[in-house]
Amino acid sequence: MSGPTDVLAALSDAVGAERAEQLLARFDRYSNQPHAVRGASRLPSDPALERAALRVFEDPDLGAAAGLDASSLAGALDARALWALLALAARADVTVLDRLPAEAAERGAPKVASIRRAVAKHAAASRSDPSSPAAPTSPPAPAGDDVPVLPEKVAQVGRWLDGHPGADPRWFAARPGQRAAERRAALRAPRAAGGVHRPPAAARERRRRIARPGSRRSRTCPRSPSCTWSARPGARTSRRCGTPPSSGCR
Repeated sequence: MSGPTDVLAALSDAVGAERAEQLLARFDRYSNQPHAVRGASRLPSDPALERAALRVFEDPDLGAAAGLDASSLAGALDARALWALLALAARADVTVLDRLPAEAAERGAPKVASIRRAVAKHAAASRSDPSSPAAPTSPPAPAGDDVPVLPEKVAQVGRWLDGHPGADPRWFAARPGQRAAERRAALRAPRAAGGVHRPPAAARERRRRIARPGSRRSRTCPRSPSCTWSARPGARTSRRCGTPPSSGCR
């Protein structure tokens, strides 16, 4: 893609230099253009970023500097990052797709159709899903230099939080149109950041104390490791060590 510095500058003005670099690098890592389009379509709503992406295609001076004028746009759209930016720009103004050069629109017809579907789905989700699991008193933190790219998978949340000890749980506030895995990640992150989840060592220690003879909920007697007592409500008790009920064994 020609003129990457100009594209980066346009995005940096909206979301900050660090996040703009991360986004462009992320788009370039996709294996092909359709994947880049789908990846961009799954990003959370960010009007500032979407307007900046639209400016890349609509501003004549910026477009010419980035190699996006009418004579070269078809060739420039061979870049995965530009297709991803086009998917974001269409959120701000879907008619940007109608203004693509005929050659670019013809060559990229399946991707253009995919962007249109994603924009329609995103708009419908924003209108029809006003409820959010996030607490009203904890709105999402605004995007900017201090908001890094967040994990999209539940399995990545713990590792990501370990590397970002000062993370604001509001960054993970659930949003309309989230995929199921992203929504679970959004709901899990505030709890993990608040220390609700047991550390692995504590969990192992807890499992070590639970005895399993006869019942999945049997536990070790507080007076004798060789004795077990059933924790099931209404179940027959076992006092192999002979301790009286007042000792805590029942």
